[in-house]
Amino acid sequence: MKRITILSIDEEASIFYKEQVNSIFKDVLVDYRNLEMEPVPPVKDTDLILYTDPEIINLLIKKINCDVPHLMMKRTITKAALKELNKIEADSKVLVVNINEFMANETMALIYQLGRTDIFMEPYFPGKILTSKEYDYIIHVAPEKMDLEDGITGKDIIIGHRILDVSNVLDIIYILNIEEKVARDIVLKMVNLVPTFWYGINYSLEQKYVSEAKLEFAIDYLDGGVLIVDSDFDINTINGVMCKILGISKKDVLYKNLYEVFEREEEFLKIIRDQDVKEELIKVRNVECFITVRNIEYKSEIFGKMIILREYFNVVELYNKTNKIFKSGYFSKYTFDNIIGNSFNIKESIKIAKVYSKTENPVLILGDTGTGKELFAGSIHNYSNRAKEPFVAINCSTLSATLLESELFGYEEGAFTGAKKGGKIGLFERANGGTLFLDEIGDLPMELQPRLLRALAEKKIMRVGGDKLIDVDVRIIAATNKDINKMVVDGNFRMDLLYRLNAFEINISPLHERGKDTYLIINSYMKKKGITRNFTRDFEEFCINYNWPGNVRELKNILNYIEVMTKKEVGFDSIPKNLHLDRYLSKECEFALVLKLIYALQILNRGPGRRTIEKLFTTIYYKISENEIRNILKYLEEKKFITTNVGRRGNEITCIGREYLLKERYILDYETEFIDKIEETIRSID
Repeated sequence: MKRITILSIDEEASIFYKEQVNSIFKDVLVDYRNLEMEPVPPVKDTDLILYTDPEIINLLIKKINCDVPHLMMKRTITKAALKELNKIEADSKVLVVNINEFMANETMALIYQLGRTDIFMEPYFPGKILTSKEYDYIIHVAPEKMDLEDGITGKDIIIGHRILDVSNVLDIIYILNIEEKVARDIVLKMVNLVPTFWYGINYSLEQKYVSEAKLEFAIDYLDGGVLIVDSDFDINTINGVMCKILGISKKDVLYKNLYEVFEREEEFLKIIRDQDVKEELIKVRNVECFITVRNIEYKSEIFGKMIILREYFNVVELYNKTNKIFKSGYFSKYTFDNIIGNSFNIKESIKIAKVYSKTENPVLILGDTGTGKELFAGSIHNYSNRAKEPFVAINCSTLSATLLESELFGYEEGAFTGAKKGGKIGLFERANGGTLFLDEIGDLPMELQPRLLRALAEKKIMRVGGDKLIDVDVRIIAATNKDINKMVVDGNFRMDLLYRLNAFEINISPLHERGKDTYLIINSYMKKKGITRNFTRDFEEFCINYNWPGNVRELKNILNYIEVMTKKEVGFDSIPKNLHLDRYLSKECEFALVLKLIYALQILNRGPGRRTIEKLFTTIYYKISENEIRNILKYLEEKKFITTNVGRRGNEITCIGREYLLKERYILDYETEFIDKIEETIRSID
């Protein structure tokens, strides 16, 4: 009978993992060793060492007296635990607590990987010094709440010990050579238990022939693209991710020869002919990818090859998700294709930015808040000759002068109280060979401006507390929403630094100057989120006339509001109440909205008298007087949109009026949800 020996930090964790492994591999003997044992018994007879983290294997390595495979646990959390984590509100400040630095960072990366990229996390472990003690939530990776320093506050979430990931189980299946039918049952059970994603296949297929049928149930769970060919290079398995990456259809390539399908991709075919390739960067069908190629062997005979592709941007983005200091880490996901708009202003900005991208000179991006300055910065980098090098971004307004200095230039050990042992490299060094994006450069403290100027002029930096000059090759992109020329005049920004930064300057127009780009952004955003809505003409007129002080960021906030507050139709009445002002609509639109109220009241068999219309209009749209309503009704009657009657019948919409509302898209259907809103409003004001 096969045997697994677990190495962990304490008795509690040992028992937990022993029970879990026993529950998965019922015909395997499991024992354990941990640091609480006195003395720790030597490991003499086992088939696999399964350890929790690198620190444990280092501490117990002398107790291992047998030559067997060593495998580090890859762990995830249960679906029940993920459900609790998904209750955390976006933008929450979260402390992730575990027993050591490795496990705390590993858990934090796992939570990001499982989709919670909208919260701000900080790892905590015994001995860690925190910069803050107030958190919205504290995640404890243990069966019970862990002891913390005094004064640390936050709502506790206990997710318990993490459990083995599916890819880890596959590793064990291979190492112990588990019988295929048993292996299939184990993996299917695990897939239903854990909410994880696999980033590549981490176990070899050597000496174990796996047919297409036995792989098919698994590969569609993979995050990477997988393609399997037989010994004749005929494609017999391909997953959906691979089809998406390469822009191909499964039915168009399955069972065809690889050389026929990819006849124009010489670099791709050359790599596949090699024996083994691991994570090489290539371009396939104009998509940059990391490629891994493995022979499928059984008893030294090659039965085919497995090809795994992972998109370059996705891999680097995953790596950067655990980075807490930088706004964008060492990578920008933005390209010029992400900039939406057909207006002359935005097209001209893109055209100029593309020209600037191919130079090595600094670029200064000017624009109001929310116009997309970071989007342009990332696009310039990814269009430049430095695209494959780091893109490091920092917001100059978020840190004090002292902290910002140490982040930009790094520091030596002992440079100040609390400095890390061994010191720390700064962002200039991190960005070496690539691009450093200085967002909100207008907020750069005056005392740091001479030092930044010297770094730009000499292309050398010196760490805080250091005495050695370090060469750096960095392209600077800066951005600000301030009038930086006025700041120079007022003495708040150095003129010589401005001249260094704005070798090339890009001005991004505010949204209200971009005309119908607003519609394009709305449609793109709604499509991306999978939201279907129909927009009335009055909403579109508001979008054109509103000045959008928060630009695209404000527009997206309003769209989020609309997503929650509407079902099918979006009109001027659907936007937040604080924006209901008459200056955003033309007189023609105002008249149409009155006609729309008359139409709705008539559907509800309510007499649309002047006072009723005035009350409804004021409640739903904005303040209007009874006299203004009288003049509008007179105009609508002259246009033959309504007829005026004496008594309870009041005003009635004509066929011409109804056709006008439909033709001009003030109503989108005879049965409109707007009528439901009118009925609710009438009940509230009666």
